[in-house]
Amino acid sequence: MRVENIENKIGKVFINKEKTTGIWKVSFKYTNTKGKIKRYYDSEGLNDSKFFQLDLQGKKKVNATGVVLKNIKEREALAKRRIELIQQDLTTDIFDINKGCFFVGEKDKSIIELMRDFIQFKENENTVNAKSILQYTSKVNGFENWLELNNLEGIELTKVDKFHISDFYTYLFSTTENKKPFSKKYRDDYNRFFVGFYNHLINFKDLDIINPMKTFKNIDVGKTQIHKATNVEDLEALVNELKASNYYLGVMYQFIFFTLNRVETLVQIKREFIDLERNLIYLPASIIKNNEEVTITIAPHLRQILIDYLDSNNVLPTDFLFGRVDGKIQLFGSVQSRANTFSALFSNLKKTKLKANIPTLIHANTTLYSAKHSGIKFLMDNGFSANQIISITGHRDVKQLGTYAKDYKAKKIEFPPLPVFK
Repeated sequence: MRVENIENKIGKVFINKEKTTGIWKVSFKYTNTKGKIKRYYDSEGLNDSKFFQLDLQGKKKVNATGVVLKNIKEREALAKRRIELIQQDLTTDIFDINKGCFFVGEKDKSIIELMRDFIQFKENENTVNAKSILQYTSKVNGFENWLELNNLEGIELTKVDKFHISDFYTYLFSTTENKKPFSKKYRDDYNRFFVGFYNHLINFKDLDIINPMKTFKNIDVGKTQIHKATNVEDLEALVNELKASNYYLGVMYQFIFFTLNRVETLVQIKREFIDLERNLIYLPASIIKNNEEVTITIAPHLRQILIDYLDSNNVLPTDFLFGRVDGKIQLFGSVQSRANTFSALFSNLKKTKLKANIPTLIHANTTLYSAKHSGIKFLMDNGFSANQIISITGHRDVKQLGTYAKDYKAKKIEFPPLPVFK
């Protein structure tokens, strides 16, 4: 028996035979930390109908004194084997005297418990920021709610298969009395989370399990349409169109294009992160999605915007680049602007112009996020390598540029003349 089980005074394993019911249980006594004496029972297979004598109505036969008649020999052998297995468990595993069960292995845990362990791992590893941790937690909560709706709460990891994942994705797109369908992007966010989770279990924890995520890919429909990149020849005109509607919306589009960073990151930039003497913007890890700091060279267009404003306004080091004063957006305010404010401004302008057929450079598939796609495409068109680009965007892997570079068309190359050897 393991030392921990000896210290917890786990009792001897024995067979408990109930004469009046004929029920057999293999058990042992233990005392929990509150001093209460309890018993652990295991009766799997010991009370099958084959071990009893049944009458024509299928009821257990009893003798004259009321004791249930039973077939003993095979049952004794099974009970003996069950005792041996429990003794083996007590030798190899720790018995939890408060929960009344053996500590289970990783594969035997519920999938939700393992998902929460995965989130804790990512947080401890410090590879994602606090907002990403909140998004992961929200996804686990959403999946847990779906499991409960389908009476699958507490389902073990090894019992979750590709059909469960498929049913969950179908649920995301369904409409019910209490739920609207989620977007394809939301489904893809879940898909990426599940892929990362199973990769963690298989590659990091070395669990020998079937990976159900091999069946599922991100949805391709609409990928080449949404966030359509703007041609650089139209960039100035598009920015002016946005500024005519809301000056700071146009400025935000410029900052996304030239910094290749998300709105959610840009609204967190403070004056103290900007070094005009060195012509750099320092983005601390805490505001970057993958939790790694990034340094960006300030493009001439952005530098002029900053200089013009800072030369004529008093700005504190802690003021936000896209701040608010009295609820209104401005450059360098003490209150941080919300990312969704800019997205809403862009979306409303697009709807208004497209609905009224007003001439515009904003197409149906153009979004505020298109600015990042446009910037990456522009750099690739001008010969920048993927490794150079991810040093600005903060991506860890050049493969992650695939979605952003969807509008880029590589130019065919021609081999230059070989040197002439004399």
